[in-house]
Amino acid sequence: MRVFETDILIIGSGAAGILAAIEASRSCCVTLVTKGPCGRDGATITAQADIAVDGRSCKKILGLPEGDSYDSPNRFASDIFREGEELGNKKLIEIQTESIASAVAALRDDGLHLRGLFKNPGHTYPRSVWISAPELCFILRNKLKATQTKVMEYTVVCDLLTSDGAVTGALAFDRLSGTPLAVRARETILCTGGAMRIYPYATAPLGLTGDGIAMAYRAGAELLDMEFPMFLPYALLSPKMLEGATFTHDLAMLTNAYALNRAGERFISAWDPERMERTTRDINSAACGVEIAEGRGTPLGGIWLSLAHLPANIIEVMGNWFPEGLSRWRYGPFDLKNVLPDLSRDALETIPASHFWNGGVAIGIDGSASIPGLYAAGEGTAGLHGANRISGNGIGQAIVWGIRAGQSAASRVAKKSNARNAHPKVDLEQLDFIISNLFAPLERKTGVSPVDLARDIRSAAWKGIGLVRDEVSMRDFEKELSALRETAANQAARTKERVWNEDLLISLQNINMLDVASCVVASALRRSESRGAHYRKDCPYTEDFWDRSIKVKRGNNGFPLLALPDERKNTAGTGARRPYGQKKRMSS
Repeated sequence: MRVFETDILIIGSGAAGILAAIEASRSCCVTLVTKGPCGRDGATITAQADIAVDGRSCKKILGLPEGDSYDSPNRFASDIFREGEELGNKKLIEIQTESIASAVAALRDDGLHLRGLFKNPGHTYPRSVWISAPELCFILRNKLKATQTKVMEYTVVCDLLTSDGAVTGALAFDRLSGTPLAVRARETILCTGGAMRIYPYATAPLGLTGDGIAMAYRAGAELLDMEFPMFLPYALLSPKMLEGATFTHDLAMLTNAYALNRAGERFISAWDPERMERTTRDINSAACGVEIAEGRGTPLGGIWLSLAHLPANIIEVMGNWFPEGLSRWRYGPFDLKNVLPDLSRDALETIPASHFWNGGVAIGIDGSASIPGLYAAGEGTAGLHGANRISGNGIGQAIVWGIRAGQSAASRVAKKSNARNAHPKVDLEQLDFIISNLFAPLERKTGVSPVDLARDIRSAAWKGIGLVRDEVSMRDFEKELSALRETAANQAARTKERVWNEDLLISLQNINMLDVASCVVASALRRSESRGAHYRKDCPYTEDFWDRSIKVKRGNNGFPLLALPDERKNTAGTGARRPYGQKKRMSS
């Protein structure tokens, strides 16, 4: 085992991680650890590539003439709070809407091309500034190279190290050499993204298994809003070569597409008769989920998405004005006209897929978690989105809070350095325990395949905490989780080498997925209503009593402890209800 020291340890190399490193490295020794190639791993590079900025700032700061001067950061904040069903932290939302324009302007000055402005569901004004995610990552990688940051690629963090209730670094594993690494750090920043891959249908890369959320939970940090994993409606189910592709969601937002059940009914009319398929993603996904659960779906278990009611020549020319990524009916290397059926005649089979993690590590206005020594930024942190994220706030969150966490952690290190504090101590017993668990699948001669277990976890999560929930299915899922945990304790890798052993990686991810799933089901059972990305068919209404976030913390027995923070107002006993998806009247 190798042991080394750093001022700041950053875990993850998407936009949040790289920007945190760039900021922190101005005054600190920084180490960035990523389980894939830096800037090419994680969700940022695969994003749909829009960043939400208020219209006035789009016009005045970014120079986009389409920006609406009547818009403002305050109006933008109001939309985030409303569409998040009033669970968002107003202070975090204000920081986001006030900071994003200048951050995007700095990236533009570094070469990021702003490709136009669009209006997406949930926004009162056009705010979605279209960019290229690969271009953004290229720019960030080059900026990172200009710093003194030590970058460790293909290195998996197994767990956070703690001492006296504070995070003191992490135990990692170099996949290329097979060597465990103990990193002692004054401050640690989690930028590890969400846990979308606990589900079988997901738009995120395979590595998004909730690693940072699970590690923070095990270290004793508080989590919030874990019952609100967000689904993107209308991800493609067929043809197989494009399964999971998301351009079909863009079709639903950009065109007059119809979502249909097996009877050919536009079922969305019962959920949002005004916006129909252009309603927000939470309502779209819940509506699709009910149709599928009640047996009105497609042969593959999804929903039909159709343009067949439109004249063929309109469909043909649509592609000329689609944004980059779908322009002229091209999607990556695919000419869609060659791989899809005739859209003037046939509908496409689609399904909502796990797309974003609204909850996660609870953070303060400086990006700090609830335990000393730990910060978090980007997706997988809680407080900005509440019960539902509106478009453009994914990359935007990573940018604003990556910068902020990097600056805050560096400031904290400076205070510690002035006090002449040494690097924190490492608990050797804890190190031995983590390493023993890490290599246990290599030692077992028999046991469950990590690949098979991952499949079983995802299948169970889809049924128990997927699109549509109820108490019976969630209680059944809790029981299944207990059995899956017992199985996870007997994972056995098919090959026994330490170097680049995929089973070893998956075995670690399985433990993280189980911890995350436990927090989701505990929170979802506690929230006896439907709100945002949490839809319960046994409680199909939204109740004022639940205008509050559910806090999750690990108990002494390893299972989630829950609390109801009530920092904004006392709604206990009001009992007022409204139909799911219907927003409250917001006071001016």
